[in-house]
Amino acid sequence: MKSKTRVRALIIAAGIVITLTAFGAVAGFMVTLGRGFSSATEEVVFERDVQSDLGASLTPRAVVSREGVSLTDVFSDERVGRYSADTIPPDGVGLNVSFRWRRGTSVIKEENFSIPAWSRFEETSNEARRDLVKKKQQEFERAVAGFVGPVEGVSFAFAIAVDITEGVSFTLANRVRETVKMNTEKIIKARGNLTVVMYRIHDLSYQGERRLVFPVQQGDLEKPLAWLLEQPRPEKQSSILRGMEGVMRDMNILRKGAPCRFDVWTDGLENMGALSVYKKPELLQEKNWGALDGIARLAEVDARGLDVHLHPLPPQWAYHEELMRQGLKYLENRLTAASAKVVVETI
Repeated sequence: MKSKTRVRALIIAAGIVITLTAFGAVAGFMVTLGRGFSSATEEVVFERDVQSDLGASLTPRAVVSREGVSLTDVFSDERVGRYSADTIPPDGVGLNVSFRWRRGTSVIKEENFSIPAWSRFEETSNEARRDLVKKKQQEFERAVAGFVGPVEGVSFAFAIAVDITEGVSFTLANRVRETVKMNTEKIIKARGNLTVVMYRIHDLSYQGERRLVFPVQQGDLEKPLAWLLEQPRPEKQSSILRGMEGVMRDMNILRKGAPCRFDVWTDGLENMGALSVYKKPELLQEKNWGALDGIARLAEVDARGLDVHLHPLPPQWAYHEELMRQGLKYLENRLTAASAKVVVETI
């Protein structure tokens, strides 16, 4: 009888030990994951537009995600504590980072980095989790170096149009040359493939007289610029609007939807018979813009991807300057309606 009682007691004791052991293991596991544990995953997206930065190296601190996170703060002490197992909850937060290279609105390349969220059912110690995050930080730093580094072999297009109906002054020629130099040297330095197209707007029959340079190297633009800025023959009338429409349609054939910067020097003033704004300045009033639309429907030309900079011509007199403000306002409105990004430079 005593023997059976002893056996029963041993079995009960063993059961208690097993139960306590199992409970201890579970309790230990819950202590590891239960203190502010979070299975959430943060999403961060970094983008760079090579059309804007010309493929040059970027400063990491200046790169900010769409969510407002600086590239250099992704692995700050506070964030590392959330990803790993710190003394301050939450712990085990996951991270997904997308690196996107865009050219205008098109994504040309994308790479992803991630730290998986710490699963509630994953028996990983705090130390192992911290080691994982340290290794992931090294991987992230390599990804950052690739993202902010120079981008070679990207194709860029730069277009120029000069309204030469009022002649080409020394001031105008200098401003055109300075802009061309500024917009091309960075691309050449970044080893990008550059195409430059030059247009002259000067008479009624104009439908896209141009000079095309590709690929551009240092010194390749001198002769085309001399052609662009040569003194024109006198014209009794000219259609700036038809000229602009012809240029934009020709550019669409060349660029095939790719983004392009387009610098235009013009006063935007139509001088065509009965529709001359010099004879009828009221045509420049917004309520009369429909008459100008009958000459050239600029708003209907596909201008997506065009970064248009409208540069006023050097004003010849005060009244010319006032008319020019109105003419450029009309061009800005119609080109914006055609989905171009438009900036009117200061007169």
